[in-house]
Amino acid sequence: SSGMVIPERGTELDTSGMTWNEIWETLEDYAESTSEKELLEKFGAFAGIFEGREQPLQDCTFRVSSQPDDTFQADLLWLDSHVILLMNDNERCFDLLTQSDWKCFLATDESLSPEKLANQLKEV
Repeated sequence: SSGMVIPERGTELDTSGMTWNEIWETLEDYAESTSEKELLEKFGAFAGIFEGREQPLQDCTFRVSSQPDDTFQADLLWLDSHVILLMNDNERCFDLLTQSDWKCFLATDESLSPEKLANQLKEV
């Protein structure tokens, strides 16, 4: 069954005043592994390709309708694009999200490129 992702508004940090560079740098501070740090550094270096795309909500709590009693945390969540990026410590909901109507990416996935993520984000 595909669950619906239900973001809980008011739990997040608004990134609308931040540059894409700042968004990736903020996440980099949370990175626990070398692979995460390297991936986020790469995203920061290519911050320009995210210009003109929907800005994410940071640290947004959400639920998945197929498991409504549990709350999860998205490091970055794009409301209109239906995209979630998870860091290592929030990875436990990844399998649940792959069965949802949202696209989910892991910051530990070394095959994830800035282009691949940017292409999933709506232009604004």
